[in-house]
Amino acid sequence: AEDGIRDHCVTGVQTCALPIYPASRNAEMARQEALRAIETDDTHPEAHFLLGLIYMGRDRFVDAAEQYKKALALKPDFYFAANNLGAAYLAMERWDDAIGVFKPLVENEHYTTLANGYNNLGWAYFKKGEREPARKNFVAAIQLNAELCPRSEEHTSELQSHSDLVCRL
Repeated sequence: AEDGIRDHCVTGVQTCALPIYPASRNAEMARQEALRAIETDDTHPEAHFLLGLIYMGRDRFVDAAEQYKKALALKPDFYFAANNLGAAYLAMERWDDAIGVFKPLVENEHYTTLANGYNNLGWAYFKKGEREPARKNFVAAIQLNAELCPRSEEHTSELQSHSDLVCRL
């Protein structure tokens, strides 16, 4: 992880989370702090990002996406917010929107967590039913981070299909 930001895997989709309140896991306290920060000054992209994380954790994907968009409007190179916006689109089954987020990310020379981007782009294509671009992106992700290759005995049938698609390298 970079700059104190950790990656968390949620059913194959890589999201990025700030280590805020990690010991207490007090999401409500973090939510209140983010809301206060936004109320005081709406120009803090990190506050919008934090609120997006909290909404993601509560399965409020539309609200999360709106917060990530606000963070990106304030800080266009906030790649973790872009990755999580794409993850929110995946959670909402908005495959084309997710592809529209992840494809520019993996093409951006400044984006430093390429394995996550390729993995997430692979998932968007996979869920959309486009096997070849899915395979291509999964292979790119696995080449960068072999841990992204699921072990078939540990996952659901959907992940088994993913594993069959790319992990027999």
